[in-house]
Amino acid sequence: MEHQFRLAEIEVNKATMDEKIIGLFRYESEAHSKRHAAVVILVEITSTLYLYEQLLDVINATAEQARHLTAGFEGDPMVRFEKLIQRLNEAITHFLQQAPTPIAWNRLNVFVLEFSDNHVCLSGIGRLTNALLQKQPDGQFRSFDLFGSLEQPLEVNPEKPFSSLICGDIHPGDVLFFGTQNFERLRDELQLLPRLTNLPAVSAALEIKQDLERRNVPDDFAGVIVVNAPLPQPAAARAGTSLSEAETPAE
Repeated sequence: MEHQFRLAEIEVNKATMDEKIIGLFRYESEAHSKRHAAVVILVEITSTLYLYEQLLDVINATAEQARHLTAGFEGDPMVRFEKLIQRLNEAITHFLQQAPTPIAWNRLNVFVLEFSDNHVCLSGIGRLTNALLQKQPDGQFRSFDLFGSLEQPLEVNPEKPFSSLICGDIHPGDVLFFGTQNFERLRDELQLLPRLTNLPAVSAALEIKQDLERRNVPDDFAGVIVVNAPLPQPAAARAGTSLSEAETPAE
C-alpha cells in the first residue's frame, strides 16, 4: 500500500502585545514532479524589530525559489535538502552583510523540514516544541525529541547559520508535531500527545485549535501535525472490500 505525508496546520492569533514574530511557511512540490515533497519552515523570533521581519522575508523568498529550482530533482532526498540549506545559508549571509545592525541569534528559533518518500530531513537554529511519536508493534507510541537530536554549536556561525542537518525515516503510523515554544507549557492541558495518537491529523489540529481558542490564551500559536498515512484506494481497488470497510471515513 502506498503512503503519503499529510500535514495539518494549527494557527491561533490571540496575542495582546507584539512581542514575537511568527512565520509558518509550507511549500509543496511542483505539479509535474514525479516525487511528492513538502517543505515546512517554522520561525519564532522574540523581537518585533523590522530587521527580523526582513530576515523572515529573505528566508521565505529563498525557500520559494529553491523549491522551483529543485522541482525536477529525483535523486537522494538528503542531497536535495542539502541544496536547499546551502541556498538558505548563502541568502542569510548576504543579508547580514548589508544589515544595519547585527542579528541577536539567541532571539531566533528557525527550523526547516522536508518530507518525501517516508523520509524527513531537518535543519534548524534554536529551539521549538516538538515530538516524534513512533508507533510500536504493540500499537503503542514512543515519544522522541527529534529537534533535540540536531547538533547545534554554542555560537551560531553567521556565514553558515544552518550548520548541520539530519535525515531519517518516518514510518507508516508515525506522527510528528512541531510548533512554537508556548505549546510546551500547555502540552498536558491540551492533551497534545493523546490527541496526536488517537485522532487523524486534521481532526487533532482542529481540536487543539478550538481548545486554545476556548482557553483564550493571550498568545500566538503556530504548529504542524505530520502523519505518514496510506493513500486512499481507487474505487476499483475497493470493489472487493466489505461494506463496513468501504464506508470507513478517510482522514
